[in-house]
Amino acid sequence: MHGKNQYKKLIGRLSSGASKQGHFLDNEKAAKFLESIQAEISIMKPGTSRVFHGLPTGVGEVLTKNATGKVVNIATTSVRVVRGSSKSRSFIKTAYPFIN
Repeated sequence: MHGKNQYKKLIGRLSSGASKQGHFLDNEKAAKFLESIQAEISIMKPGTSRVFHGLPTGVGEVLTKNATGKVVNIATTSVRVVRGSSKSRSFIKTAYPFIN
């Protein structure tokens, strides 16, 4: 999960050419949201991803660069969830705030 402690790492990824990087601003609220959609996640096939909407405002944002190369933080209420493998103990492989 891309949490609030990952900010510097995500800025580095942007510098290396990544176009967008999502991270959570409040890990506890993000975890509660993911728990609230657990039933929907459980029917996903392992290894697949899906975008869920309804993340509370202020919990997630996406970092990107504008035309001048400056990092811009964009608030979002969508989360991409990648379902964990059936062979692993991870129910969720990863989850991060997302914009199209």
